[in-house]
Amino acid sequence: MAGEKFLKNDGGTITEIVSVQTSTANRIISLDTNGLIPVNMFPAGYGEGVRNLELDTGVTVAIGDLVNIYGASLVRHANATNDTKPAHGFVLANAGPGPAVFVDVYFEGIITGLTALTIGATYFLDDADGKLAVYSALPTAADTILQQVGTAITATTLAFEVSHQWIKLG
Repeated sequence: MAGEKFLKNDGGTITEIVSVQTSTANRIISLDTNGLIPVNMFPAGYGEGVRNLELDTGVTVAIGDLVNIYGASLVRHANATNDTKPAHGFVLANAGPGPAVFVDVYFEGIITGLTALTIGATYFLDDADGKLAVYSALPTAADTILQQVGTAITATTLAFEVSHQWIKLG
């Protein structure tokens, strides 16, 4: 049975290809609901860094929360109150409370679902669980860490570019 048709450029010669449904060769990639190529289309280890990890006991996360991974790969909120909970990743779904509740943790990419960001501003980890702070509102208490987490690209999205080096205030 004939499948999808597409054009192939073979050394400057354009030919029509009809995929045969007996294999996945010569198939056209279909975008997901976000207009992106699905992660499972890439080889292992390529593309978005995402892992499905267990929430710690009593932890509930919301879309856009920054999270910390610790212990036996448990997830809890990141916060800047001291250097024990730096941000490692973020979540794009509401989940919880743990334990025995799993959530996808993204270690790179775009955080969506945020509000009132200043386009172009650099954001840091806040001392409130899982939240962002703009430079003008950084925590200042002793033992607080200053960890850069990304740049706002729209009023609702942040390019997550976490720094694994931070400054601890004295």
